[in-house]
Amino acid sequence: MERAFLFEGLGIGDLAEFYRYFAQDFTFRELSISLSRRLGVNIPAALLRPDRKDIWLYNQLYTCMCDILLCQWLRSNHVKPDLVAGHSLGVYPALHAAGAISIPAALDLVSGIHALLKRMSKETFVSCVVVAQSLEILRKTILAKSQADKPVYVATINTAKQAVITGPKQDVAAIFSYFHDSSELAAKTISLPYPVHTPYIAPLKAELRALIASTPIQTANIPIISTLDQQAITHADDVRVFILQHLYTPVHWLNTVQTLKHRAAFFDIGMRYYIAKLMFWIDKKSKCHIMKQILANNFERI
Repeated sequence: MERAFLFEGLGIGDLAEFYRYFAQDFTFRELSISLSRRLGVNIPAALLRPDRKDIWLYNQLYTCMCDILLCQWLRSNHVKPDLVAGHSLGVYPALHAAGAISIPAALDLVSGIHALLKRMSKETFVSCVVVAQSLEILRKTILAKSQADKPVYVATINTAKQAVITGPKQDVAAIFSYFHDSSELAAKTISLPYPVHTPYIAPLKAELRALIASTPIQTANIPIISTLDQQAITHADDVRVFILQHLYTPVHWLNTVQTLKHRAAFFDIGMRYYIAKLMFWIDKKSKCHIMKQILANNFERI
């Protein structure tokens, strides 16, 4: 059976929560000290201290670097992926793991995209995680409670019952209240600086395409599974197209996992248990190797 490395991309929007996470036992700081010499990975100095001026960018770079280090550590122990996929932000460390982009280029690309998308950062746009009886119920509710000219979009389909929705603050709040007040449904708001994975990003296509075109990207050594249509990608041109489309198209994580579950053993590459949790909610019989647990069990050997 093949090994599928699945890279986490869940960000932490709340500053206080970020600092609590940063102080955990197995933090990026500890990983960088323990792994950088052994793996020969150059850690950018700026990543060793939080940037209070743009904590969201720092969080994204931090998350990507954690994923990259964890993948490198597995490789150093002769555990290598046969294919990769990334959940939202996890796409960028997945591209690196596949050999399509270097670490500096990946971090520069994340920073450049962030700078462009900040133009879409308005208080009127918010997101929330919704758990419903079915995605069909969610879609009907969105149609009933959002505006035609500024609709609420499904940005990420995580499981058969869980999705992330993004749109104008008032409409998302109405949908949130509907699910939150229901005895059979639940919702949780999250903070995002821009409406990624939605058509609201489309006006920036030309600038994003130019940024991606200027990024050094090469043909991947192993397949990258698209979270948009579940196709295997390797060619550099296809990788560039995927990165662009990934920014304004919904992430179909449910379909991605269902496509791979019969052919691959899953590895949750990240400092949280997010991928493993989604795997359990998608298929309770599925097995997923949790990188954080593997690292904890072997930390003394590092």
